[in-house]
Amino acid sequence: MVRKSGNKKGEIEVYKYDDTRKNAIPVGLASSDTSKPKLKKYENDPHLAFLNSTRSLPFKLCPEKRITIKVIDHRGNEVVMVREVG
Repeated sequence: MVRKSGNKKGEIEVYKYDDTRKNAIPVGLASSDTSKPKLKKYENDPHLAFLNSTRSLPFKLCPEKRITIKVIDHRGNEVVMVREVG
């Protein structure tokens, strides 16, 4: 059901909100620069070198004497195996 406004002539009332809104985004956050963004330069971190290797870090064997092997190839395919040890 449509409510009728109190204005009889059908004029639009002007509504102006003078206070600042709490959730309004401040002007100036977006950049007008449309050029390509600069690429980040990543350097080799010696603490992360073990992640790019084919050898595992040493670990303690669980009481069940099983290990799980997960291999991910260059295409992103994953293979998971559970093997009995000792």
